[in-house]
Amino acid sequence: MKKTIFLSFIYSTALILSAQLQPTLKNKRGINILPEKGDYSFGISTDPFFNYLNSLTNSNTSLPKATFQNNQAFYGKYMISDNKAYRGGFRIGLYNNKLEKESNNLSPDAAPTDMVKESEIRKSNHFNFSFGVENRRGKTRLQGIWGLETFLNVSLNNTTKYEYGNKIEYLNTDTSRILHIKAGRQIGIGLRAFVGAEYFIAPKFSLGFDLGYGPQLNYNLRTKIKNETYNSINKEVTSKEVYSTRSRTFNLDTDEFNGNLRLIFYF
Repeated sequence: MKKTIFLSFIYSTALILSAQLQPTLKNKRGINILPEKGDYSFGISTDPFFNYLNSLTNSNTSLPKATFQNNQAFYGKYMISDNKAYRGGFRIGLYNNKLEKESNNLSPDAAPTDMVKESEIRKSNHFNFSFGVENRRGKTRLQGIWGLETFLNVSLNNTTKYEYGNKIEYLNTDTSRILHIKAGRQIGIGLRAFVGAEYFIAPKFSLGFDLGYGPQLNYNLRTKIKNETYNSINKEVTSKEVYSTRSRTFNLDTDEFNGNLRLIFYF
């Protein structure tokens, strides 16, 4: 019995000493300042706030609004321990826009006031994904961060279609115009080591940045352009498809993939 009590006393004393040697950073109200295991986070760019402060020196002032950190992608973290987190980001953009306008009707039997509709239809899809592991170190409000992450950027189905209200032969000149553009798929993959810092200006609320270095490989597939041409001599309309060449680029350099200053909220 005495041995059990003695061991319990030693264990309790060890826990107390450990807590004193590695104290949890708290504010005056006893709230933890630094993120803890199980916390989530998201961040926004500070650019609108600095732009607002800069605009106060002239008449073009506008209130700041929250914007994405980079490339219109959501970014967040999940703390798997007090000093390590999974971080990731994603963007899924689907666009379908149609621009319309009116032009004079150039048909031979049209009245001078007749108008026709013309349109430009644009479609595009963009996908961005990233995932990595972030480590942190520091016992004060200033925390150093470093880690490794990978990313994938894909652009698909980028097309532009033109619909004309007048036939090309009504233009009365030898001319050519674009009917359709189908951009080639763009694929980018990369790996980056990053290092940065966060300063906690309030509990679970920090100002931070990181810079990176690593390889990136980009593929651009062929773009197809369809044109139509009118020959006024033989009164003939012809169409032709033109293709661009494929391209591939490889970069190994420093980057600012997420290098802009940002506000980070943990909860």
